[in-house]
Formats: sequence, structure tokens, C-alpha cells
Amino acid sequence: MPIRRTRTKSSELRDLRRRHQALQESVSKLEARLKSSVPDDRRDPGPEVDQALEVLALKRYVRATADGWLQVMMSGTKTSLPSGLGVTITSQTGGRDYGTIDEGIFSGRTFDVTSGNVVSTAQRNSNVSMPFERAQVPVVIDGITYDRQLTVSWMEGEVAKSMGPFPTKTHATNPTPSGTHDVEIADYPHSDGKQYGAFGTVWFRIGHLGDRYVHPGRYSDGCLTCAPGNWQRIYSVLNSGRLGDGQSVGRLKVT
Repeated sequence: MPIRRTRTKSSELRDLRRRHQALQESVSKLEARLKSSVPDDRRDPGPEVDQALEVLALKRYVRATADGWLQVMMSGTKTSLPSGLGVTITSQTGGRDYGTIDEGIFSGRTFDVTSGNVVSTAQRNSNVSMPFERAQVPVVIDGITYDRQLTVSWMEGEVAKSMGPFPTKTHATNPTPSGTHDVEIADYPHSDGKQYGAFGTVWFRIGHLGDRYVHPGRYSDGCLTCAPGNWQRIYSVLNSGRLGDGQSVGRLKVT
């Protein structure tokens, strides 16, 4: 079996410097072209200027996919990033985009991906709040009892929205701890969720330590487990949520 070579941090730094130099050269060409151009807003600046302007539009987002994940190359290894994750593109060459991840568990890491897999806009929800409490009447779905309920509220632009309550559960003797907890941006695909349909592998960690998550399922070891039939709606709001700390989608309030 061939030996797999791992790129060192120094090689990644050299790559980043090279891409930064390429960006600076693009800016210089753009400035020179604009200075020599005729001051006529009807004039077509040409493909070189268009290309430079495209490079300068750095802020991008991982495109939406059927399962909520996109594979990119990171230090020579295939790595899954969640749809909607914010990134910065630093160069484009050979049909690939090169850049830096701006948020989530890989924040600050460099990556590359086939061009066309990052987009210029993404849905963003603010003030995502998730009260999690005991239900007045337990709900039985496919023979499984859900004795808790989750309500989700958020701001979409300047519009306040909410949905739920949804049937949920936690472990009877090892419940999700009471209090208010940050809920993190999705980290990596959780294979246990494959059986729960679209976006079933996208889980959101509760707090910044430990292994408790908001996720779909029928059983719980201490996580906040949502009835699978509602997961796609819950996912759509949480995955688009941001607290502004670069790590979290919203806050969970457990009573």
C-alpha cells in the first residue's frame, strides 16, 4: 500500500502566501486597468477586470446539498463541511477554489474544492431560541414515547417567527442538563442518523464540550432527541442560525 503523505503546516502557510500574492497581483492589475480606462460608465471594463472583481468578492458559503454536507479537501484529506458554512475564497485556479473556513469547528483552516460548490448568499437566522420542557401530555409515535417538547423561535431579518412545539425526549436518569446552553454549528456527519432521512446526520452539539446533541431519533442517551418526522423543519432553522460568535447557531433553554 502506498504511503500517504500529509501536508505540513509550513506547506499550508506557503500555499496561503502564494494565493495571497496572486490576489495582490489581481488587485494591482485591476487598479492599473481602471486608471487607464475612459471615464464612461457604458464602457465594458473587459474580462480581466471582471475576473479580478470576482476574486475580490471573497465572502462565500458552502452550497446546499441533499444531505446537508459537502466534501472538500483539507490538508490532503476529504472532509465534510455543513451546508451554509461561511468561508473566504482567496484564489481560483485550475477549476478549483482555495480558501479559509470562517466559522465552526474548522475555523481558520484552509481548504480547496471544485469550483461551483460555494455560493454568494446563504440564509441567516438570528436570535434562535429553543425552550425544551416537559410536555403536559406525552406523545407516542411508532411505539416510542416522547415526553418532552421543543419550541423554536427566531428572527428572519426583522420578522419574528416560531414553530412547534415538537415531540422530543431525553434520558430519564441522564437528562439534558437544566439551564441555558449554546448550540453549536454542525460539526461532522453522525452516521447514527442515516436512518432518519434527509439531514438525519446533521447534529448540533449542546454546549462547547461533551457529546450531547440536538438530533433526530427514537432513543436518547442524554441528548435532546427529536421525533424524526419533524427533523427537516427543525434542521432548516438551526442550520441557518447564527449567534455571532462564529461557533453557535442559537441557545437552548432547558427547564
